[in-house]
Amino acid sequence: MFDSKRWLFTAGFCLLMLWTVACSSKTTTQSERLPTTEESNVVSFSQSRGTTNPSQPDSMNAIKNAEKQSKQITYKATVTIDVNNYQQSRHAIEKLVSQSQGYLVHSSEQQHQKNEQTGTFTFRIPQKNFQTFINHLKTNSLDGNVRQITIQGNDVTEEMVDLEARLKAKKATEKRLFDLMNKATDSSSLLKISQQLDTIQAQIEQIEGRLQYLKNRVEFSEVMVTLTKKEVVSAPDNASMGLEMKEAFLQSIQWMINVGKNGLIFLAGAIPVLFGLSLIGIPIYLLIRNRLKKKNQVKAQR
Repeated sequence: MFDSKRWLFTAGFCLLMLWTVACSSKTTTQSERLPTTEESNVVSFSQSRGTTNPSQPDSMNAIKNAEKQSKQITYKATVTIDVNNYQQSRHAIEKLVSQSQGYLVHSSEQQHQKNEQTGTFTFRIPQKNFQTFINHLKTNSLDGNVRQITIQGNDVTEEMVDLEARLKAKKATEKRLFDLMNKATDSSSLLKISQQLDTIQAQIEQIEGRLQYLKNRVEFSEVMVTLTKKEVVSAPDNASMGLEMKEAFLQSIQWMINVGKNGLIFLAGAIPVLFGLSLIGIPIYLLIRNRLKKKNQVKAQR
């Protein structure tokens, strides 16, 4: 009986140990499958950040990202229009520009001979309204005839992406220089860092200025419009004979005056030449005349 109790006690103890080990293993497995809140945050941050290659330039990554972006294109149009009424056509174009939410940049007007008047106007039109504005110029005669329309586009996407990458790198360098300046203790180091910082900041301003210029060019297209008005004034058909004779007489007088002026100008230019020829020719003439005279005298004596 004693041996039976001892055996039961031993078996019960073994079962208790096995149950304890099993519970511990289960707890360990669950703890491995369910990380803590801190571990979850670390994993999430690592996955969202991704893997980077320090040796790869920032511009390469930016250019790859540019493939997903829309193209940045600047447009420039040149339009030439022959008009019948210059002022009316000019006001019509100004009204059309105002409706397109554009504005005037430069204007130049000239009055030529034969009553020819020309005007060149440079406008900036929002790119969203650019094509509509050009179509209106084609369909609306503006009291004249559209002679020529030229449109030129320039893709600046790559340049803008490169500038943005360079700007990002320059700003990172600027931040590092500020950190070094705060940690510097001697004046020599502060002076060197300050000089480098001035150079970087100047480069940042230059890049930002170029970016702003390109963005403005993309947002507002340039349109240069030239208006030309020609008027040929002809003589009336019922001109009197007296008027025609008067015009012919005046033309003849004018021709004679021009001939006289040209003759005087020719003489004024020929006087130095004639004077030089006389200095050479007169002595030669006198010498030849004297020789001929002597020969004649000799013949007469014989």
